[in-house]
Amino acid sequence: MTDDNKTVEEKVDELQSPESFDFLAVLNDQNQPKDEVDICLDKATVYEIAKLEVSKKSLTDEADMDAADATLAELKKSLAANTYTFKLTGISGEFREKLAESAKEKFKPDYETSKNFITGQVEKFEKPNPERNKFLGLSVFQASVEQIVAPDGKVITAPEVGIIDAFLTKAPDAEVSKFIKAVEALEVTVRQFEEATNEDFLAKS
Repeated sequence: MTDDNKTVEEKVDELQSPESFDFLAVLNDQNQPKDEVDICLDKATVYEIAKLEVSKKSLTDEADMDAADATLAELKKSLAANTYTFKLTGISGEFREKLAESAKEKFKPDYETSKNFITGQVEKFEKPNPERNKFLGLSVFQASVEQIVAPDGKVITAPEVGIIDAFLTKAPDAEVSKFIKAVEALEVTVRQFEEATNEDFLAKS
């Protein structure tokens, strides 16, 4: 029976059959590796905890140690109230290329010429573009953050570039470094998977 001769009910049943699925949709919605990183924005409390934990090591009196533990517990409770969870996702190499193209479109290349003293030919070089590089970096970080979850459970989904820029500029250095390392770790995972997949494909072709 041709598709034209099938009833609407038969077509619907065929679409719902467990033996049929939209592979193109699967390819367009490939799962990427995920990760979460907790970011604390209370630098003063982090410093106080570190200082108290060092001083606690020299305590010998049990009452003093109990008092230090109680203070640490209160400080850590305060810390939790200022800790935000960044839910991260890996992004494919293809999508990274699209981000690079977008950055190049936004910040057009500017060239300079220089004479090659060996060949005598005039050569053209693209000038460094710090603004484009910054925009691309921010775009990659933005694409890597699916959500930011506040301590009270409120959520920002797909935060704008401006939010990522403010975080990288104003957050404690240690927390920014933690965030960047987590994003880079996902990048390595995605790249290794894509390289392994390509090698396997070539080996079988």
